[in-house]
Amino acid sequence: MTRRTPEHVTDTLAIREVLYSIPENWLVRGLEERDYGIDLSIEKYDGEKPTGSFSLIQVKGTKNQFPGRVVLNNFPTKTLEYAELFPEAFFIFYVSIEDKKTYFVWVQKYIEAKLSSDNPEWREQGSNTIYFPPENVLGTEEGNSKIGRAIDFLSAQRSGLSYLSDLETLKLHWEGYKCGNHEVVETCLESAKRLNAHQVFYDVYGDLFFGEGRAEIVRLLEDLSLNPINDLDRLTEDDCRRLCSVDAQLGKFEAVKLSFLNQREIDCLQAEITDDAPF
Repeated sequence: MTRRTPEHVTDTLAIREVLYSIPENWLVRGLEERDYGIDLSIEKYDGEKPTGSFSLIQVKGTKNQFPGRVVLNNFPTKTLEYAELFPEAFFIFYVSIEDKKTYFVWVQKYIEAKLSSDNPEWREQGSNTIYFPPENVLGTEEGNSKIGRAIDFLSAQRSGLSYLSDLETLKLHWEGYKCGNHEVVETCLESAKRLNAHQVFYDVYGDLFFGEGRAEIVRLLEDLSLNPINDLDRLTEDDCRRLCSVDAQLGKFEAVKLSFLNQREIDCLQAEITDDAPF
């Protein structure tokens, strides 16, 4: 006769509570091989449209009320290391059956921004303690938004590799144009159009664009294509203004690149000096 342990009952109730708290525009899938540490998969939808952005969830439950500070003790190190293998955001959902409340933490970012800093030898331990930020509550506007940003963040990182390639191509050919090779302006224009197409990336890293926006560089290069500078060795004041305008736009793209490449340092600093945990 099959018997259900108290732990199995708690786990089942915890998953039910999670499913109740998940926003309606997230598609939840159960996973059969739960022994490997993943209980659920979530796909974020944009209205009725799938985004292709997923996250993985391990659900832990307790029948007790949460104390003032929510902490999960003795969490297996092997599960933390397992989470690092995934390109998708991996979350721990910690559920109080009594409180009907679920706290969460984004595991990969937690390791990167907190655990590795607080305890550099964490991999040598059999288990570790997980501290849940007080704002990380599933089902609240702030909590759901934070999970959504984490999912978007990793999608943006994948798009960011193409962004870097397109930016460096544009910079290379733009320098060629300024050195007198007029023919490469069309290549610059095509590179700029590709650079503008990384919408998933800009949704996360586009805050530095303002005013005329990132499409301005396309307009400037189209103008140079239609109305070329006749003599790059004898620039007029207007010629200098047009060239400097493109340089200024490239500077904004470069600033976004640096923000993207330095994200780990930014997150670690945020975790250290503010109460707004990036995980």
